[in-house]
Amino acid sequence: SASCPKDCGSIASSTFVYVLGTKGLTIFNVSQPSTPMIITNYSGSLNPSIFRDIRVVNNKAYIVGNKILEVVGLTNIKSPQLLGKLSLTGDGYGIDVNNNIAYLAIQSEGLKIVDVSNPSNMQILSNYSSCYQNNDVVYHKGYVFLSCNDPNAALVSVNVQNPSNPVYGSRGYTFGNTPQQLDIDGERAFLPTLTGYVSRYNISILNGTQGPYPLWNIYPPLSEFIVNSPYDVD
Repeated sequence: SASCPKDCGSIASSTFVYVLGTKGLTIFNVSQPSTPMIITNYSGSLNPSIFRDIRVVNNKAYIVGNKILEVVGLTNIKSPQLLGKLSLTGDGYGIDVNNNIAYLAIQSEGLKIVDVSNPSNMQILSNYSSCYQNNDVVYHKGYVFLSCNDPNAALVSVNVQNPSNPVYGSRGYTFGNTPQQLDIDGERAFLPTLTGYVSRYNISILNGTQGPYPLWNIYPPLSEFIVNSPYDVD
């Protein structure tokens, strides 16, 4: 069975759920929600492979974890195939993918941007030291939004219209501590913290201009509510 502690991730489609943990990747068939079935397990290239986040795009799974980025082919869902891997100097906690560019949240280092157009020869395009304990990253309209363990900069935006030259955008604060997994729905960002706050931000004012100064203010949060020890939001 899948091992899924609090620092693993999952992603779902209408048919499959991809669950990560300390034993790699487990794929479930959920076409019948009342009777989900395990299709296969993928242990990863490391032994053990501790995976923390995943994005599935065009029959490829982009998986990040402890000091590793892997691209796994899912053409045959019952037999995942390793297409390529990239060693990392830090632990990957979040990943998003857009137009063959992967955006990695490396917890102790910040944002890492990787060209994944050729999985067997992935190339690091740039690094951006955004914050301490970077827990997640989401791409949205030419920007990435980062979850950071800093109450005064819990949500950091970075302009990545030129992936080789990321530029600071702005920041948002939260009343909670230790922000976790981030989600964006439309023009709203949602960020839970381990102390129980879930912050909601307006990210609709985008002008697309690059520069060293804040492009827009996404603080304070539009609203906050309290739940018990949240980790992820969707």
